[in-house]
Amino acid sequence: MLTLESYVKVRNVRANPDATLVVPFPHRILSFVPANCVTFRGRAEIVPSTDPDGGWAFRQRRILRDNAAWLADAEAVFIKLTPEPKVLCYGLGIGLNRLRRRHTAGSYRTFIPPGRLAQLDRVG
Repeated sequence: MLTLESYVKVRNVRANPDATLVVPFPHRILSFVPANCVTFRGRAEIVPSTDPDGGWAFRQRRILRDNAAWLADAEAVFIKLTPEPKVLCYGLGIGLNRLRRRHTAGSYRTFIPPGRLAQLDRVG
């Protein structure tokens, strides 16, 4: 995540690096249905905007590339999350009828394989 050094979130990460990232997958047609999501927990750290891995990740999406001028800002920093192996999921791959009958049936966890975590460590 690209942000500015003066923002509260940067101070919060410095004070407590335990962080959670929730990635929602909203229902486009049934907007009244709660979004499916994936939750990553881990340790956050502040890295400079000149960090090569952060710059690479930022350039992977057109909307971010279009805002690349942010990277030149002297106050810009990345917040990097190193995830724990356990990933919490809700609703992904589970039918709406099943969720309607019992909404707690949509919650489950999965794990990032150790080999994949090692790859993330090498990238980050």
